[in-house]
Amino acid sequence: MMPLIFMILGLILRLSLSKALKAGLMVGIGFIGLSITVNLMIDSLTPVSHALVERFGLNLTVLDVGWPARRRWQWGRGLARWSFRCAWLLTC
Repeated sequence: MMPLIFMILGLILRLSLSKALKAGLMVGIGFIGLSITVNLMIDSLTPVSHALVERFGLNLTVLDVGWPARRRWQWGRGLARWSFRCAWLLTC
């Protein structure tokens, strides 16, 4: 969905079709790369966090992976449309 939004936004801002398409594809590739990175990071850190809990007797229930996971969640849930609308309304 986001690559299409960026492509349309590029066309609205008078980019050529090829540049808008390239921008949309780059955004899509970037999100795929970010998703792969976050998944690999979670797969690597989960056993470590479980070992820390076992070793030191901690009570940890959440593995914080930082902003990439939150961004992936936001874009995946459709909140981006509302974010763009709110940002647009605030700047106009």
